[in-house]
Amino acid sequence: SSTRKVKDWKMQDNKKIFVGGLNYNTDEKSLIKELERFGKVMSCRIIVDRDNGRSKGYGFATFSTRDEALAAIEGLNNQMLDGRRVGVKESIEKSR
Repeated sequence: SSTRKVKDWKMQDNKKIFVGGLNYNTDEKSLIKELERFGKVMSCRIIVDRDNGRSKGYGFATFSTRDEALAAIEGLNNQMLDGRRVGVKESIEKSR
C-alpha cells in the first residue's frame, strides 16, 4: 500500500515532496495555501517551461519537518485541487 511506502522512506529526514497533475493555472501562492494545512512550507516551486513561462503541471515543496511532509502526502495525494486530481509523493533527488 502507498501508506506503507511513505513510512519506509529511504531518506528518513526527507522533507521535500513532489506534487504532480497540477492545474496549469495553479500558482505557487495557491499551492502554498493548500499545503499550509499540513504544516509550515519552507519553499515551494512550480516548474515552468523556460520558453513560454507556462506551468508544466508539477512542482515541489519543502516542509519544516518530515512529519509535515508525510501529512501532506497522506492528506493531499489523489485529491482534487483546482479541478484536477493531484499526485503527491516523496521527492527523490536526481543525481546529475
